[in-house]
Amino acid sequence: MTLVAILTPVKEGEVDALRGYLRGLRAAFAGLQTHFARMVVLDADGPRLLFSAKFDGPASDYLAAFARVDAAVEIWRHCQRPDPCNTDTLVRYLVEGADSAPAEYEIDMLASPPVTVAGVNAALRMRTRVSALAARAATLDATALAHELRQLLGDR
Repeated sequence: MTLVAILTPVKEGEVDALRGYLRGLRAAFAGLQTHFARMVVLDADGPRLLFSAKFDGPASDYLAAFARVDAAVEIWRHCQRPDPCNTDTLVRYLVEGADSAPAEYEIDMLASPPVTVAGVNAALRMRTRVSALAARAATLDATALAHELRQLLGDR
């Protein structure tokens, strides 16, 4: 898993608009292989947008895909960089890492063993299937239950 943190200065007078836009976001970045992401406006020597994320794959691939989401361009339009802000300039800005901040120290209680987003999704699908089988278990005889359980475990 890869981690990034980017701290971008917010344009003067844009803090409230940016916070409002961020609060209104829902599933804009759902298609990305993201374990965790956070966007928050901080007051750190002036207002700054902190974007931090943990995801599968190389940072350059993830950040390029992230920057191609319309909502990302809209978010960074409230920021000083990149200027002007469009998909191409945002891809370059995020991938080149002008305002990236490497972690000096990290605590990750969930990192062992590492699990991909695809692995988490597969586990959730399996949980749904096991729950459905458990709900039907009382209506099955032992042979049918054993057969369905073997089939379920064979599909992992």
